[in-house]
Order: sequence, then structure tokens, then C-alpha cells
Amino acid sequence: MGRIALFCFIIVSLMACRKQMTIQGEAGTAGSVVLLAEFPGNPEKVRLDSCRIENGSWTLRGPGLVLPARVWIQMEQETFSFIADAYEGIIITGNFPDSLAVEGSRLEREFEMVEQVLAERYTQPTKEILEEMKLLRSKPMQTKSDEKLLKALERNLERYREYEAHYLEKLVRANPWNELSLFILKERVEDPRTRQELWKTVHIKNKKSNIFQLLLSSLSQ
Repeated sequence: MGRIALFCFIIVSLMACRKQMTIQGEAGTAGSVVLLAEFPGNPEKVRLDSCRIENGSWTLRGPGLVLPARVWIQMEQETFSFIADAYEGIIITGNFPDSLAVEGSRLEREFEMVEQVLAERYTQPTKEILEEMKLLRSKPMQTKSDEKLLKALERNLERYREYEAHYLEKLVRANPWNELSLFILKERVEDPRTRQELWKTVHIKNKKSNIFQLLLSSLSQ
């Protein structure tokens, strides 16, 4: 019985060692393409793989990367990033780097939806407020009316930032088992205290993933 258990353990271990992420691309026409990722304790992105583009196609592999993880694809002087959550079936199409599309990653689609909501509700209004404030401050002479308007714009700016923070907090609390919450915590929640509090509310089973370990490392510092 003990030998059977040992044999099964060895088989599972070998399968785990062979498991690696594969990304196929149909973007780019010439040159090389590089796959990068972050790892806990390393301040620089780690180069996982690279290859030459052949007939507009390329294939990159990420050995030792436990998904989900954010990865970066570098081509010439441009870099494109996305969330990888599948070891096979991820395909990059389109024109590099502005109009690329990622197929085969559920978390990337969900993150893009969150980013779209944030842009429409908060980023764009905030940008418009900042532009109006910049215009007022650039005037050689400010009237009392300008000063009142400037203070009102500052209050509105602060409100939008608070609304965005509350939206992100509600989103994480409503999805404690979804690994998307880990990416939101790491990349969108700015306040350290809020991030620490929200970290206690998540219940992610896969604690070996790259994103979980990165977040755990940053919060324990």
C-alpha cells in the first residue's frame, strides 16, 4: 500500500513539473518577442521565454509560473500586459501594442470589464475636472469667481476619488472567492490600510498562485 501511494505521489509530482503555460501569438511581423513576469522578492521582472517571430506567429512558454498571474509581452520597444489564468489556449491577436486582443483568459475579460466601468464612472470625469482646474490655474489673473470654482472642482475631484475607492472596496467584498479580487487589491486599491483590511476578507483556495504570493509578500513587508 505504501509503495502504491509513493508511486502515485511521484506521478503527480512529474505531471506538476511538466505543467507550463503556453501563449500563442499572431501579432507582429518581425524581430523577437519576450515573456516576462513578476516574482516575490525580485524587484525586476523575470524573463521566462523569448523567440523569433516566424511568418507573423510566435509561441512563448512560462515554466514554473503558477497561474493566475499578470504577464508582460515585450516586442521591440513596446510592452503589453494581461492576466493569464490558463496553461493552454491563450492566443494574442491584433496589432501590437494598441489593439491587441487576448483570447482564452476569463480573468482578463473580467478585469477589462472592471477597467471599463472605472474609466466611464471615475477616470474620465476626473480627467475633465483636472483639465478644467489646469485651465483656471493657468490664467494670469484669477477672479473671486475663479477661486470659488477652483475650490468646488477640488471638492468634486476628492468625491470622485472617494467614490472610486468605495466601488473597488465593495467589489472585493462581494467577490471574496474570485481571484480577480487579488488583482484589484494589488493593482487598483491604493490605500495601504484599506488593502490590508480587504486582504483579510478574501478566501482564495489557490494560495500557490503567482498573484497570491506577490500580494502576500507585499502585505507582509
